Amino acid sequence: MPRRVLARGRAACAWALLVAGVAGCTSGGAASSTVTVTGKTLTIYVSDAPTNQPTVAADVFHAEQLAYQQSSKSAGGLSLQMKVVNGKISDQARTAIQDQSAIAYLGEVVPHSSYASLGITNAVALL
Repeated sequence: MPRRVLARGRAACAWALLVAGVAGCTSGGAASSTVTVTGKTLTIYVSDAPTNQPTVAADVFHAEQLAYQQSSKSAGGLSLQMKVVNGKISDQARTAIQDQSAIAYLGEVVPHSSYASLGITNAVALL
């Protein structure tokens, strides 16, 4: 199976799981923590694949965009929007964590390239 098909399949599966997770979080079940959502729109941030990255990074990025375009753009009665961020990886992560409507940051694909965003996004997840 070609790499491009595998990368798109993985991204589509990841997107489906994310939407299912959001729908589950908005259901009436018990939760260990409370999340407050202001408004009716949730934002998913996607790190743009830089031009100097391997083609697999661009393939995954395009698959994420395609999965969003083909989705219902809603989950659990809330609207989903996708925002693409580019620039320094640490700045991309900071942009995502500063947005109170953000529910996900789909980061870097290339191994060892998430070192600059992982600490930033994980620190907020622990609050």
